[in-house]
Formats: sequence, structure tokens, C-alpha cells
Amino acid sequence: MLSLFADNYGVTEGHSLNDYLRGFSTLKQITSLRHGILPGTLWCGHGNIAREKYQLGKYEELDKCCRAHDYCEEYIRPKSTRYGLNNKSNCRSSSCECEVQFYDCLKQIRGFYASAVRRIYFMHCKQCFRIFYDPQECTNKGLDIIEEKDRSGRRIFCSKFDRNSKWVHRHNFSSSESNLEDSTWDNDKTKQFIPSFHPEVDGEYSNEEFDDKYGDYLFNTDNN
Repeated sequence: MLSLFADNYGVTEGHSLNDYLRGFSTLKQITSLRHGILPGTLWCGHGNIAREKYQLGKYEELDKCCRAHDYCEEYIRPKSTRYGLNNKSNCRSSSCECEVQFYDCLKQIRGFYASAVRRIYFMHCKQCFRIFYDPQECTNKGLDIIEEKDRSGRRIFCSKFDRNSKWVHRHNFSSSESNLEDSTWDNDKTKQFIPSFHPEVDGEYSNEEFDDKYGDYLFNTDNN
């Protein structure tokens, strides 16, 4: 679903995001856990570590969002082609409908972890795709007719890459194909700076506070 990176220093003590930031500034080395699962979850990471579909981790609401995204029916694996589209990205490309649902699900959860997952994923996996079942709509949009079916067996007549509409609106990205660039995740540079802390503390931080004050600092790859 998405690749997450976390520091490997265990619990970072503190009672506010300022405390966490001061802790980060003293770290000399950051060890990334590549292809890992976010601590406290079973579904937020590369794949999942749940024993069965209905098992959730400590952060249940966050895990529900990630699990639903994992079960998105329409997707294109990294570096592969489907629905007439070549996904050159290192991220799995999901249908735009699934991406919007994932974004909205994360946005509704208060807490540092939900904000971190939302920012990390949509910062690096901006690309989604749309599929069309009406040949006339394909003609009107100037899209090539294809001979494919979705995973439920329904005929697809055309498709196109796009960006998550929520992300487009917020960051003023263009959704036209001519301006759509490949969303490549650079595994050698990107790190997720996420401290481990207690669930009761996590709920104190709003997404808006994190976005406005700390997002650029925490996820700027030059800060390591």
C-alpha cells in the first residue's frame, strides 16, 4: 500500500510536538525501517502483519483507513501496466475514488500518526487513475479505446492518470495529463520522523496544528 520510514530510537518522551521537535534536533543519526509497518498499526505500511482481515492494531481508527486502502479493488502495481496505463512510479497507483476515501479517512482522525501517514503518502504518491465505462465519454475526452476489464469483470473502455482531487485542491496542482509528472519515491532520501508515544497522548494533537506548524520541518529531507 505505502512504504513508511520511522526512526529506530524507541520512545521519545514529551508532552507536545515542540518536545518531539527538540528531541529530533539532538539526534545525530536516523535509521530508517524500510518496507516496515508503522508501530501501533497492522495495516499502515508495506503490506500488512495482521493474522486475519478484521484484526487491528493499537491505533484502530488509523488502521481501518489503511486496511480499506489496501483492499481497494482497482490498482496498478509499481512499474507495471494495466488498463492501458503504465505506472512508472515506485508507488502503487490506486483509483482516484480510493485515494479520496483514504485521504478523507485520515483527515478525520486527530493525532500525530494520522497526520504523518497522510502527509507522507500523499506527498510521494500523488498519482491516481480514473477508469471509464462509457465509450462516448472516452471519445469526448479524446482518450483511446482499450480492451480491458476491471477486477469485477466489467468492461473498461478507457482510462487516464490524474491526481487526488483533495490534494489538487489544497496544493493547487493541475490535474491535466500534460502537467502530471511521475511521483517517484526516492527511497535513499525520504525518511519519516515518527516518535513512538502513548495512544492517550497521540489524540491531543490536531491535524491542522501539525500541518500548519510542523509538516514542512518534519518531512523536509534536508533536515537529517
